[in-house]
Amino acid sequence: MERVGPLGGGQQWEWWKLVIDYLENVVVEFVPEEPLDLPEARRRVEDLFTRHEALRTTFALDDGGTPVQVVHAPGPVTIEVYGPAEAPTAGELAATPFTLESTNFTRMVAVLDDTGVRRLLLVVNHALFDGASTVIVRDELRDGGGGVPARQAVDAAEAEQQWLATEASRSTFEFWREAVRLLPNRLFVPAEEDVYRHNRTYYSSDLLAPALILAARQLSTTPAVVYSAAAHALLAALSDSTSTAVWEHFAGRGVPDRQTVGCFHRMLPIVLDLSDQPPFSEIVARLKSRTPTAQSRYRVGYLGLREIMTAEEVRRGVSFGEGTAVNFFHTADLSALQQRTDDELWDLLYAGGPTAWRPDQELFTVPDRRGGEAYLMAATHGTTMEMYASVNSAVLGPREVRVLLAGPERILRRLLLDGDVPLSDIAADIAAGIAAELPAPGPRVTPPGVRRGVDLVVPERVSAVLAEHPAVESAHTCVVDGRLVSYVVAPDGARVQELRDHVLGAVRASIAVVCPDRILLCPRAPHDPADPAQWAAAAGSDAGDSQEGAPSATAHAARAALAAAVREEIDAGLEQNFVTAGGSLLRVPAVLERLDRAGFAGLTATDFTRPLRLAGLAGELAAANPERIPA
Repeated sequence: MERVGPLGGGQQWEWWKLVIDYLENVVVEFVPEEPLDLPEARRRVEDLFTRHEALRTTFALDDGGTPVQVVHAPGPVTIEVYGPAEAPTAGELAATPFTLESTNFTRMVAVLDDTGVRRLLLVVNHALFDGASTVIVRDELRDGGGGVPARQAVDAAEAEQQWLATEASRSTFEFWREAVRLLPNRLFVPAEEDVYRHNRTYYSSDLLAPALILAARQLSTTPAVVYSAAAHALLAALSDSTSTAVWEHFAGRGVPDRQTVGCFHRMLPIVLDLSDQPPFSEIVARLKSRTPTAQSRYRVGYLGLREIMTAEEVRRGVSFGEGTAVNFFHTADLSALQQRTDDELWDLLYAGGPTAWRPDQELFTVPDRRGGEAYLMAATHGTTMEMYASVNSAVLGPREVRVLLAGPERILRRLLLDGDVPLSDIAADIAAGIAAELPAPGPRVTPPGVRRGVDLVVPERVSAVLAEHPAVESAHTCVVDGRLVSYVVAPDGARVQELRDHVLGAVRASIAVVCPDRILLCPRAPHDPADPAQWAAAAGSDAGDSQEGAPSATAHAARAALAAAVREEIDAGLEQNFVTAGGSLLRVPAVLERLDRAGFAGLTATDFTRPLRLAGLAGELAAANPERIPA
């Protein structure tokens, strides 16, 4: 018998990736101590699938257009059997092409030789499976069974749905609205826009784990908080930003979910105001206070948080990049180290030990749709801490990566020996010293960025975007009293909302362009176009004098189609933004289906998260369907 339930809050982000055709699978490899005969391997696999509903779950839209997860009844599990020579690699398995329409989101492979099954490999889409599930699956395949989970993933999602109607949910959402107001759009200006050049670097150290434990004891917190505080300090040192953001991993599991396979994890932004240049101990104290508060409010759900972020993007005229994420694994070996005395940990520090670097060449290049900069992972094995950085090298070069990986242990060495480390020293000594260990980089042209509040913007790029508008002859953008002002020469006039829509259409997570706070018309460019004072003297009123021309037949049809498609979701006109007007991102696939039935294509689910008015989206819809005319 099938069971149907809502999506869990942690599941929403991975489901959203399926919506935007971003494939992310998890591969779990189990190697038995002794080869298994094939019937025993099949028994263990089918027992696992029977016990955990997430492994037999798919996705659908209900009759009203809301996404649901569908749990299918237990049954035989298909196991692909290969010999050792022809078995697919983990990388090939990870590329298994699951889509929203898939009727199965798992794949099971057995590697068999003449002694029996030597390996079992399970492929699961991330929307049904997280890192904690990997441990559960390996343990139960090893033991040949396991206890029935106290709660299945779909039941946890139902409980979250009920929680949304409580007072606690309202305070949680208010907490994240306040947090997002401090969130910078991004910390670094990319050397290449709209490109994700994926590099990976590995670093290991015998010093970092004992140093983290000693520092955590000194500062009355956990090694994970100390490590994340070091990431905040180093990002501030590298970016010269007064506000830093690190996306942290949270398990997202209640007590009943500890032995449940499913996707529970959350990625939540922890934002720190470092404008007062605090020392490292104070950064740790702020993070120690902030992290448990954020963790206790993890049930916001990814799309609920994304809606909060979109509303703030609309307010500020920005697009938030994903920036840097930290995934700190608290392994059993780290727990064992924590049982040692201070003297034993100091002995490990004094003994020193090798560090190892293994930078990879560029692995692949894809369009940058999410504004990612770095993903840092740290795990302790034995007494060695191993760190991996998955980096967009179009944003961060080898020097910045080395600072992020080697910087924490150098900060902690200073902390333990000197008592504290000023943030200015982290920038001037630690970060600069690490960067100097590598040869000077080759030409890396990065346009100068400036800060508007916590946001990073490249004024010349804003001017270039405005100049692309057909009514604009030239433009100049600068920060005046903390506000971004654009002076526009438009001989035939222009409407402020039309120009704002034009800029907002170019605002995205992968570049440092934001919408100006003011757009002022000028009759002509000043004698010295580089002098802001001359632009200010030449400026007239805010743009907005001329009238918008009548839309073309295609534009009119696109506006009508979009208005009809969203009418079932929100009671709002095209002058509003989909999210701020009350639209739910969970319902966007249903909106896109209605547009498709009306004969319009070209918009994606991500477009509904952008800070554009629906009228701006209608303009893009018309541009994507130039031959479309109303019936």
